[in-house]
Amino acid sequence: MPGILIDCLRKYQRLSQTPLESTRAPVHFLMLGGAGQAVPTIDAYEIVFLERICAIEDYFNVQISLRGEITDNEYNTVVYISDLIRNDLVIGTWSEVTFTGSLSQHFREKLTTLDKELYMFSFVGVGHIDLFGVEIEFRFMRTFKYAIMVDIDKVRRKAEVLDDGDSIKITFRAGDDKTVIDTLKIPEHFDSAS
Repeated sequence: MPGILIDCLRKYQRLSQTPLESTRAPVHFLMLGGAGQAVPTIDAYEIVFLERICAIEDYFNVQISLRGEITDNEYNTVVYISDLIRNDLVIGTWSEVTFTGSLSQHFREKLTTLDKELYMFSFVGVGHIDLFGVEIEFRFMRTFKYAIMVDIDKVRRKAEVLDDGDSIKITFRAGDDKTVIDTLKIPEHFDSAS
């Protein structure tokens, strides 16, 4: 961990041009170097944020330059992506989600045997983010712990009359367990299916 912190502090020059809004007490660091060097003040939360940026840079092999003010959305994206990298998963809650997909014969057959309540529903998706001008694309798996299909009979009727290749929307609502889990670690049986 000290190596990561040293690398991150070397990138402090980029961050120092873009201070995070903070009223927290600053932490002082003595930078190694010659006499007469200024001792920068850096907020402890800025260090944590910079460590998160470094984790993203290392994982995706990108270089991120911080310019201008950091928006709440950018900050939250950095936290979410770095948590996926550092913790293997991010746990949240959900209430409703709608998917649009292409209809196929295989999907029609699955609909006839599908129960209204799915106790666990997972899919592999591709995330696209623009983080401080750097485009990042990544695959992730999202798992809904307890998903209930809305209007399953209506969805089945639509699937009967639509042609293969037509799009169909399916909405799920959270059941008793509203947990959703995102991870970058995709099991092999999901990975080979895509």
